[in-house]
Amino acid sequence: MQYIRTNQIVKISSFLITFGFSACGNLGNFDFDLRGNEYDTSDAVRKAMQTRPLPDSRGIISYPTYEVAVARQGDTIKNISDRLGLDSKNVARYNGMSSVKP
Repeated sequence: MQYIRTNQIVKISSFLITFGFSACGNLGNFDFDLRGNEYDTSDAVRKAMQTRPLPDSRGIISYPTYEVAVARQGDTIKNISDRLGLDSKNVARYNGMSSVKP
């Protein structure tokens, strides 16, 4: 019995001490991703958030290594597949969908 109480006291004390230090600290320079604040990805995020290219008449945006189909308001997998000349079952399967709704 004595061991259980001591173990509980140690756990509770550890939690309270950790919580107390974290509540009092300044989070301005806290290293959230634990990489030592060596890397700054702010520029990459800004570039990624810039306006995307406009899609063509089929709704396709072409990038150097891939293409993206942009869904329009009310589009279904079948609508997109028909617009692109693809089989709707293959498009649904490729996108992890189990069935195609008309």
